[in-house]
Amino acid sequence: MKNWLKEDEKCPSCGAVTKKVRGITKQNLKKLLVPKWTWDELLITFLLIMLFALAFLYKYETSQCRDWLKPMAEDEGIRCLEVCNDKCSLITESAKSDGGFPLTNITMNEFDISYEQG
Repeated sequence: MKNWLKEDEKCPSCGAVTKKVRGITKQNLKKLLVPKWTWDELLITFLLIMLFALAFLYKYETSQCRDWLKPMAEDEGIRCLEVCNDKCSLITESAKSDGGFPLTNITMNEFDISYEQG
């Protein structure tokens, strides 16, 4: 506890640090916990926030992809055409309602695909 109140030694004329205190002191904990908010710290904080946001978005989008593909894998492709047609019709309807370019509604049933069950 005798090191707790120690502070860095400074030059009396210019105020520069001549000898730093090592160990766990009140001054060192304050330096560690209280940010100075320089441009470097702001940039690092911004990058960390963006990294967490990208990680969350990656997790969200991969879960959507798994939910999209799950029914197709369960029935060995039997319901694949139904699910694709349903999803494509939802995308087409939302694009038309948003006023975007009209998408052509080509369904998988138009392609004469037959499944052999064995």
